[in-house]
Amino acid sequence: MAIFPLFKYMAGSSVGRQLYNRMHMDGNELDMISFKSAVKVGGVKNAYSPYKSKARSLDVLQEGLNRKSDKSIDYSTGKIKTNTEQDALGVTVQSLGALRKQLNTKEHESNSRAIGTQMFKIAFSNIIDNAMYGTKQKGREHRLGSDVKSDVMRCINALTTIGANKVRNLYFDDDNRVRNKAVQRLVQLIAKNNGLGHSAEEILENGGVVASLMSRKVFENSVSKAVNSEVVKINTKGGTAIQQSMFGLNGVTLDKSDIQDDGWKYPALNGGKELKYETNEGAMQVFLSANFFKSVVPEQYQDSTEHMREWLLDNNIIGDRAKPFGVGYRIPTQGMSSMFVFQVADIIPEQSGDLIVVPREFTAQTGSDFDIDKLFLATMSYSNGEL
Repeated sequence: MAIFPLFKYMAGSSVGRQLYNRMHMDGNELDMISFKSAVKVGGVKNAYSPYKSKARSLDVLQEGLNRKSDKSIDYSTGKIKTNTEQDALGVTVQSLGALRKQLNTKEHESNSRAIGTQMFKIAFSNIIDNAMYGTKQKGREHRLGSDVKSDVMRCINALTTIGANKVRNLYFDDDNRVRNKAVQRLVQLIAKNNGLGHSAEEILENGGVVASLMSRKVFENSVSKAVNSEVVKINTKGGTAIQQSMFGLNGVTLDKSDIQDDGWKYPALNGGKELKYETNEGAMQVFLSANFFKSVVPEQYQDSTEHMREWLLDNNIIGDRAKPFGVGYRIPTQGMSSMFVFQVADIIPEQSGDLIVVPREFTAQTGSDFDIDKLFLATMSYSNGEL
């Protein structure tokens, strides 16, 4: 399952505020609310159904959210209390004692991602050789599809050469001899990231060979993957965003004075309006983390999310009047249904991480189920607000 924090900025809309207030109910707080999404084996039976009877707001679905839970914890004694209120919200009190440790994983680079080869094939196959593409903007002329294909393939060949040279420089010297220390560091990192244990790490640290270990296949696959990521895959500027539900970010926008008086820092995103599945430009509206705009917004406006948002709105990079900001796709990329062109309706404060919020229809389009679904994003090139 995917777990998303309920940040306070979500409470600028009526739905978000109802969720926030219920979870912070004095003396009966909730740490987590479970929602029904894709139904899988072992799912929570009492998960909340926000879309029952096609409802779009908690105003219609009050079952449980404004009532006390049937169980809560007495923080003074640490004991579980049971409430007798009728139709109370079903709550499970869980112990943290059984949480397991996760394997160490290498952190992601924020400025580059490997674009899916299947996504490239789909887009490339839809370019017609004798059709004209492009816009007459800043001296750019329309170009034949065959010329566009040639340019793209030249770029891919250049990226492949760069990747091959990078691998060669990392693991071979000028005389094409293997750099033993570099290879040793690589196999030690593989052993650590795959949880092979202290004994395997110690063998490799002391100069032992991979062939002496039982998990040899792990190293073969990992080395192949490391080379492919540099040479075979198409590495471009871009980023990966975690897909989040629209729920909680919609509803009636609260009065600005009420928001300020109550300590709310942010107004409702996009005025609390639903994201459009298709705009007049043929794009799909999304909410996107402010992290993705660090290379777009001038540095003097990056002191706060509010200033970044104002600058982006003033330059029509986000909002209803904005042009499409980029393209995206979901892995596995099995067809055109996994790809989309997006317009950014509003931005999410950067403390939320690399998030993207999509329209409700997109979940059905791509078969998403919110178990940490990731969307790759490749954006337009901007300079001082100009495309």
